Amino acid sequence: MKRILLIDEHKTVNFAGGVESVLAAFANAFSARGYGVAIACMDAEEGTMFFPLDKSVRFHNLWYEYGKPFGGTAWFLKKIEKEFLRTFAGAKMTIAGRKIKDPKKEFFFGSFIERLKRLIADFHPDVMLSITAESAYMAQEAREEKSIPIIAMCHTEPKWEISGYGDREFNAWKKAARVQVLMESFLPAMKSFGLDNLIRIPNFVEQTPDGETVDLADSHNRIVTVGRVDGVQKCQHVLIEAFSLLADKFPEWSVHIYGGIANKGYKRRLDGMIAEKKLADRIRFEGTTNRIGEVYKNADIFAFPSAFEGFGLALAEAMSAGLPSVGRKTCAAVNELIRDGETGLLAEEGAASFAEALERLMSDTPLRIAMGCAAHEAAKTYAPEKIWDAWETVIRVVIREQQDTIAEHNV
Repeated sequence: MKRILLIDEHKTVNFAGGVESVLAAFANAFSARGYGVAIACMDAEEGTMFFPLDKSVRFHNLWYEYGKPFGGTAWFLKKIEKEFLRTFAGAKMTIAGRKIKDPKKEFFFGSFIERLKRLIADFHPDVMLSITAESAYMAQEAREEKSIPIIAMCHTEPKWEISGYGDREFNAWKKAARVQVLMESFLPAMKSFGLDNLIRIPNFVEQTPDGETVDLADSHNRIVTVGRVDGVQKCQHVLIEAFSLLADKFPEWSVHIYGGIANKGYKRRLDGMIAEKKLADRIRFEGTTNRIGEVYKNADIFAFPSAFEGFGLALAEAMSAGLPSVGRKTCAAVNELIRDGETGLLAEEGAASFAEALERLMSDTPLRIAMGCAAHEAAKTYAPEKIWDAWETVIRVVIREQQDTIAEHNV
């Protein structure tokens, strides 16, 4: 039995994020295909993943395993040291143009590496998959047996990922057996940094069966959006501002926002916007849900105002459910998933353009139906079996490549 170790170093326990959804599905799919699968993280929260795991999948929270619970006095002192440095070096931790290493982060990395070494020695993986370049670096440092290949994933638009990276992260990508990106348009940016070990495999999308899609002929007058409440990436303020421009013209319509609160200050700002526009009874925060299929089936339009995405899993799921969508033309991945004028509409920057796109769909039921049907068909490209087949091919290739390298060295 071949063994796969998946590494998502933090924000994994009880976290309803898109990456964690993919991680759990990946683990379950490859366990069903006969692989031994384990997931490693180091999360202060106790418990397991928000998304269900097959009982054969091993879940290891290294915060509490292979030693005393992580933290304690040493961790507290590193936090103090970081705040002291930020006082003199600023939020970006730079002095005279040179970036200072984050002592808190370095302590976390060192502890994770030491605990990961012990897990690797127990589990004996044939391949490791890392969620980020940082976790690729930690996996490379932790593997005592250098023959274990590492596949690094890039789960967001590369320019956003790259903006926070230094030599350590780039070197980790370069040393990886493969680096995966989600969209074809992301390859040039990655190649410009000297990476020649790239593969493109998109996220899988749970498929809504033919005949079970949204009945858009029976209008619910409901716009939904799904994503953590976050002003940097998900930008729910754009949707709120856009809907406020249409609220009087469409008095029966409402907006429903699903997702956890990533930024409490931003949520207060949104609450203020909604109160100011007197729309508290028509724009609602619904929190997280594990019954997202029902959310889609009771909606008419999926709004996705993100500024950037690596894929847009919620968008693709809504498309499979048969919902027409509105996104931003400048948002990478979204502008590939939505075929403008066919499966949904792409708006220019600003709430006014987003409102125009929403209005076009809100006022035209036949258009919603046509675009919803086209969206459902387009989403079939990302059917799970297709994506898992692509991943299995890559995993087999990198394991075989590593075995061939070892054999050559032993000649």
